[in-house]
Amino acid sequence: MKPSRRSARQTPPPIRRAAGWLGPVVVIAIVAVLAIFARPADKPSAPAAETAAAGTAGGQEENPFAGLARRTPNDPVARGKADAPVVIIEYADFQCPFCGRHARGTEPRLIREYVDKGLVRIEWRDLPYLGAESRDAAAAARAAAVQGKFWEFHNALYATERRVNSGALNDAALRDIARRIGLDLARFDADRASAVTRDVIDRDQQEATSMGITGTPAFIVGNTPVIGAQPYEAFKQAIALGAVYGLAGFCSGPILGGILTVAATSEQPATGGALLAVYALGMTAPLLLLALVWDRWRIGERRWLRGRPFSVGRLHLHTTSTVSGLLFVALGVLFLVFDGTAGLSGGFGLTDIEGAAQEWVTGTLGDVPDELVLLVAGLAAVTVLVLRRRRAATPETAAAPLPSATDVAGVTLTPGPAAWPARRWMAAVAGAVGTTVVIAVPTDLIDTPYFSRDMAVTWWAWPVLVVTAALSGLLLATYVAPVAGTGDKAVGRGESRTGVTGATLSLFAVGCPVCNKIVLIALGYSGAMSWFAPAQPVLAAASIALLAWALRRRLAGERVCPAPAASEPLAAKGTVDR
Repeated sequence: MKPSRRSARQTPPPIRRAAGWLGPVVVIAIVAVLAIFARPADKPSAPAAETAAAGTAGGQEENPFAGLARRTPNDPVARGKADAPVVIIEYADFQCPFCGRHARGTEPRLIREYVDKGLVRIEWRDLPYLGAESRDAAAAARAAAVQGKFWEFHNALYATERRVNSGALNDAALRDIARRIGLDLARFDADRASAVTRDVIDRDQQEATSMGITGTPAFIVGNTPVIGAQPYEAFKQAIALGAVYGLAGFCSGPILGGILTVAATSEQPATGGALLAVYALGMTAPLLLLALVWDRWRIGERRWLRGRPFSVGRLHLHTTSTVSGLLFVALGVLFLVFDGTAGLSGGFGLTDIEGAAQEWVTGTLGDVPDELVLLVAGLAAVTVLVLRRRRAATPETAAAPLPSATDVAGVTLTPGPAAWPARRWMAAVAGAVGTTVVIAVPTDLIDTPYFSRDMAVTWWAWPVLVVTAALSGLLLATYVAPVAGTGDKAVGRGESRTGVTGATLSLFAVGCPVCNKIVLIALGYSGAMSWFAPAQPVLAAASIALLAWALRRRLAGERVCPAPAASEPLAAKGTVDR
């Protein structure tokens, strides 16, 4: 039988060949996991609240946040003088862990440095979107405000960090706080159950929604939005940064000027230097990742990307450069037509177009269950994957079944896992333990002081992790050649990528949906709760399926029938056909 071109090449053992890319991939994966789930103790990152702050980038139109300050004298849910020069409006949820960190860390310093000196006023707004316990806590705090003890109740609610909707803010817990701060319990119960209290909360929530604020904490400092549990310096820099962004438009150069402004106004040089370093990393990291993907999958060799030359009269052009140039021209025209920003209002604003599109989609698909949308998307993805696999199949991969041992006398098939040598099983155990640690520690399935969860661990998280770790360990072991292995097979890049994809999906599946920075950036806090959390079981199933498929393909590839090499005595006697 004529050997294939692939088998005719001399290939090093799989483990040696995989080592060239496995090491960098592991390092990058660990760094990515830490970046996604890590939470610094002193400066936590808040969830990304979807906000209409883009309107402040242009600065030409009326600021949508102007006029929100109420400045009501003797307001029980406000701190500071009613005529203070600057008003900070705070939208928060009493179950939001990031709001609690702000209340315990940044807010006391703002009060000490600004509110107590008459320079700033803080006005509270309720945004209880995390569940029934959030609304009950908001109503209880408003009832405490009637008796002049809103901030005492506020501080007691935020004194410790609790799990969301875990029963920690049930009726007994709220009454216990009221008792401890000296409230009249009968009046407290009546006020928190009244329709007036509920209407006040609804009004605050509607105000936040009208501004495009759907996540907490969110602040309006003067007329400048500050999103998330930002450090103290962020509130100082809000006005200066907003002014620079107002001149920035859509060009990255002035935005760099804004970053330099923030760095220069930082109290500590290390903070400014770190900010500049992170901004520079944010600009270069995508380019480095693109270069890695470009080389790893040989994108530059793709025919559709290489294009071909053509001529227009005496002009000699190329399809790739021409299409790229036309895209840049179209982008320039787009910015000229829309004045370079999506925040403009009026008949020609992108915001109006996007808003109309959103209303149409909401009105058309508003009654479609989220589970059905996820199911259809999952089926579409699986269909595309299956079609691509079938299209990529070659006659070699679709050949006749492997011969049995009786058909090839004297040749022994490569043994399956039951007959693996000890070194392979050691690799499998090490791979399973490593997978468990890499996934369980950042997602806080294993409790450590460096990571935490804001949502309770699901009942299926550990079973999924155990199965994922076992499959990952076995898959890794298939890349370790036996000591006397004669049945080496070239590493299949498809199986390798499928296994990595499966393990990555497992990380997203068992992790806390609102602790994953990638999910928060893409969907926001409410999107993570409404869309990503219900999809996590689907991701878990996909993770196990991909790993199992990759392992099955690797094991099937090992069941080969290598031709035994002719011995010298036989060859010398002419027994073997040369």
